[in-house]
Amino acid sequence: VSDTYGIKIPSDPFVYGDLVYFTLNWIEDDEYISSVYSYDGKDVTRITFGGHEKKPSVRDGKLYYVSYGKEEESLTVLEGMKEPRTLYSNRAISKYVFHNDDILVITQDHFDRDKPVVTSKLKYRYDTSGFLRTRMKLVLLETPPRDLVSGDFDVVDISSNGKRIIFSATIEDDDRGSEDVYELSLEKG
Repeated sequence: VSDTYGIKIPSDPFVYGDLVYFTLNWIEDDEYISSVYSYDGKDVTRITFGGHEKKPSVRDGKLYYVSYGKEEESLTVLEGMKEPRTLYSNRAISKYVFHNDDILVITQDHFDRDKPVVTSKLKYRYDTSGFLRTRMKLVLLETPPRDLVSGDFDVVDISSNGKRIIFSATIEDDDRGSEDVYELSLEKG
């Protein structure tokens, strides 16, 4: 068992220029820890030190990542030697992508665990998630953040090449693994 606690697992690789950024995950003092590291082909360097960071990405020389706690996740940016700055926070952030000068985020809103669950669907809970009190939605980060795609379904994935935005969601069948693919126009909705 003690050998298991010594295992460190890399995930979320992202290549930018000559560097590879990645998340390193391990167990320390019975707690799961993760931080963002970089690798230049020779040396591995730890970039974040909060112990709860994942999903690194770089744009215009700035490092973006998701920092997380038990009840909230935040999209954070680190620019040079400045302090990390929170761009957006919500209950959960499953993915973020850049679309020109914009950032699109798949996120889940906060909810009150004490309120009863009201549903009109047969699917009202999900293994490991519990009751479906709030769903994954697509948000455009502007002031204030704007919901682009939301409802009683989950936005599962997104991709952008700067011209087109493609996302998958469980709008029709409401079942993970059975989602459909859609194209989104920011101008037309």
